[in-house]
Amino acid sequence: MGTDRLAALRDLDVPPLDVSIDRAVATGRRRVAMRRAGAAAFSVLAVAGVVAAVNRPPDQKSITPAANDCQVAALAMPAGEKQVTTTAIDPAGRFITGAVPASEETGGQGRALLWTDGQVKDLGVTGFGPTPLGVNAGGTVVGGVTRGERQVAWAWTNGTLRILPVPAGSDATANAINTRGDIVGVVAGRAAFWPAADPLKVHLLNAPGESGALGIGDEELIVGHAAGKPYVWKSTVEGGPLPSTGEGSATAISGDWIVGTSGPSTREGVIASPRMGPNAAGPTVRWQMDGKPAQPVPGMAAAGITSTGVVAGVTTKTELNPPYREATLSTRRLPHLSADRDYDVATAISADGTVIAGEQPSETVTRPLIWRC
Repeated sequence: MGTDRLAALRDLDVPPLDVSIDRAVATGRRRVAMRRAGAAAFSVLAVAGVVAAVNRPPDQKSITPAANDCQVAALAMPAGEKQVTTTAIDPAGRFITGAVPASEETGGQGRALLWTDGQVKDLGVTGFGPTPLGVNAGGTVVGGVTRGERQVAWAWTNGTLRILPVPAGSDATANAINTRGDIVGVVAGRAAFWPAADPLKVHLLNAPGESGALGIGDEELIVGHAAGKPYVWKSTVEGGPLPSTGEGSATAISGDWIVGTSGPSTREGVIASPRMGPNAAGPTVRWQMDGKPAQPVPGMAAAGITSTGVVAGVTTKTELNPPYREATLSTRRLPHLSADRDYDVATAISADGTVIAGEQPSETVTRPLIWRC
């Protein structure tokens, strides 16, 4: 099935790339997850407590007010911590990952966290800014951390941490993991794949230019970006651009659905996903694996997608006063924990859409959230 769909995608005309991605931009993409772990709000751009957009996006008219079938609650926070974010959720919605942000100003190293059935645990990942970016239904967590002058990709399973193999001296981040335990990420500016069947090896995916793997499905499809375009791989050597209108990246996959950004390149919008690629704050789109063009998802920045194509994230319209933005699904707004917030954001969603992770920053506290729908 995956091969036929990829063939259909390759047959489509894709506009020529009209931007260049130089080494500095590629380095920034590899390091952004670690840097963002040191920010007060991990999942969106923030300045002095205000969620910042470079430009004011158009009003979102396709998202309705919150329905009463979703309930929101605060997740447990580690004792003594006031800034806690969420980053990923497993397809079944049992496991949620997050982080206590690191800080160069205070010297705080940060903490990698895992909630299991609502109970929080420190994963004990040492280094600066340990950032979990993916978790599967078995509870294996993957991510990245800065150690010395390098960024290191890691995987945690049942209390055991292992550093993922990479070529000597290479920076690396693990971005996602599927049910089998296959892991994808970025190694030295290239999309990378660590197979569950051979965990001591890393494969760099065949792709033009700078690339990154940001998501992986259970049917062997890997999504991310290559040469500045949203990209999908069937194997380490077989891949092609997703139907798109400009620069961007595919950030998540669930079932037949993929979500990400696609141009033309703009400065509008905000960032909801902790996994980033080209034009990360650009227009949100989704693809169904049928070879058809990208579908716009107006009015929101995306963090995840369900197996039926529902997108989770944050609204892109900037209000003049708090709350500046709201956590949302593509089908409806999500309810709020409290009115005393700068904004709230959904950062991840389960495959069936019944469990959503997010956070609510305020002037003094960033509180992790869970919605059950």
